[in-house]
Amino acid sequence: MSRIAALPRRTPLADADTLVREMTAWLRTPAGTMTLRPIQACTLYEAALQRGVFCSARTSAGKTLAAGLLPRVVGAQRPLLIVPAALTSSSPKVEGKTEREFRELRAHWQIPLSYRITSYQKVSTRPKCRIHGKTPCQCARPDLLEEYRPDWIVCDEAHRLKHVRSAACARRVARYVHAHPECGVATFTATPLRAGLLDYAHLLWWSLRSGAPVPDDPDLLEQWAALLDENDGNAFEGFQSLDYSILVPHLGPVYDGPTARKAFRSRLVETPGVIVSQDRFDGVSLTIEPVRLPPRRDLDDAWQRLRELWVSPIDDWLLLDKQLGVAAVAKRIALGFDYYHDPRPPTDWIEARKEWQGFVRRVLEASPTYDTMAQVRDACLAGVLPRHAWDRWAGIKDSYEARKHRQTQWLHADAIQLASRWGRDGGIIWVDHIEFGRALAEATGWPYFHEKGCDPRGRSIGWVSHQERTVIASSAACSEGHNLQPHDGMPGWSRNLFCTPPKTALDWEQRVSRTHRDGQTRDVTVQYIVGCLENFVALPCAVSYALRTEESLGQFQKLLQADRTEPPLEWAQGPAYGI
Repeated sequence: MSRIAALPRRTPLADADTLVREMTAWLRTPAGTMTLRPIQACTLYEAALQRGVFCSARTSAGKTLAAGLLPRVVGAQRPLLIVPAALTSSSPKVEGKTEREFRELRAHWQIPLSYRITSYQKVSTRPKCRIHGKTPCQCARPDLLEEYRPDWIVCDEAHRLKHVRSAACARRVARYVHAHPECGVATFTATPLRAGLLDYAHLLWWSLRSGAPVPDDPDLLEQWAALLDENDGNAFEGFQSLDYSILVPHLGPVYDGPTARKAFRSRLVETPGVIVSQDRFDGVSLTIEPVRLPPRRDLDDAWQRLRELWVSPIDDWLLLDKQLGVAAVAKRIALGFDYYHDPRPPTDWIEARKEWQGFVRRVLEASPTYDTMAQVRDACLAGVLPRHAWDRWAGIKDSYEARKHRQTQWLHADAIQLASRWGRDGGIIWVDHIEFGRALAEATGWPYFHEKGCDPRGRSIGWVSHQERTVIASSAACSEGHNLQPHDGMPGWSRNLFCTPPKTALDWEQRVSRTHRDGQTRDVTVQYIVGCLENFVALPCAVSYALRTEESLGQFQKLLQADRTEPPLEWAQGPAYGI
């Protein structure tokens, strides 16, 4: 571990003025009028110097242009850019957001025309066998990375790769980078940290290899994470006895969580190849405030059974997980609906599915080659893995179709009415549930932007050609990459309503940044509905994550800059709040 202490240090964004001038002159087209920003010039320079770069630049800092110019700077012959599916084209005939932005930027910059763009979803998908088609088989066939063989991989919104142990895309990128050490890697994200160090330590390793300022030993890395991510006691069970002396030889004097994060931040941002924006957004103001949705007294019994017995209030179905199952149901009930199955799935079907999914999870966690459930299934059929593990589930899985039998039952329309009243003044209504978004769209006539960030007419939320005063936006599809402030002659928005407030700083940062960003001319407001305990604690939980993020990375968080109001304690009354 002396490697980390011996890594060179440099002043972040040093010589930025010189780099901006010289690299702009080199990379700009003859008719171009734009100028590189300091963080863009330094990112490109260090990517070439270190053969990789980890760039955590705040939203609207210019990551798209830096990612577009990177192949030109590093001399890549087969560069591959990976972006979320909502930001790329769905077919060769449909131009996606990233392709459209590159086309417009090429008027000013020398972005390579041969730059291949794909999505995280496509990297995750196993290609069909050319011989057997969709029929399960064990034929050797390369995934997208092995087939294209990129010499540089550029990951935009790289926080999509945080689950390196379980997500197929992250596992495949990790395996390719390990097998091809000559491949350069650039990772771009405004929000690398959701819960802690383990979310992005592997991104540092892919980008910088031995130059990464984090341990390469998994056990030691978990110990670092336990110390750097502690909050109100150690979050990593089993590491409570560790002390901070384990960090001292590498980071300097540390005594507790805050000093450990401060020392790590210094080591991180001064490492060559690591670019972290540390400028504060000094544009328009940001106000965050709650909107109360009073619980209905006629649902008190339903809330009490959910909280105390862990059962669904619609069909008394027992929930297996209190933390996730109960919380998910509570958020839906607060909005006035929940799901049920008619008929219910048979017990033997549930048990067989649980057994199969548990087997798949254990195989994926232990295997360096299997990435998806389909691969595990094919291996069972080929006799490479135990056949009986698949046979029980295969024999019963078609007897019940969960999606076909899932129904939605509405309990009240209070949240629909609240959102309808709010939307009369214009803005973006952010929804987490498809059923709620569709119901709200049907009740109001406002467009609902859901799959790939598009409405039913195929219009992208970031490129609607005419004014839409109020829109309904899917949090999953629209909270990354889109510029939803006034731009390019479009009115844009500055008001936001979160129907289900998130509890992580990453999700707040991404959604808020769609309107609170460079170029915004109107003060931005974010209101969030509070109708249950999970809504009530969401903002305080997110603020605690934001504090740790700012201490660890030195990157200013919008939640901490905002004029925010937390819901008053007197709102937390009744069974909806566990009281």
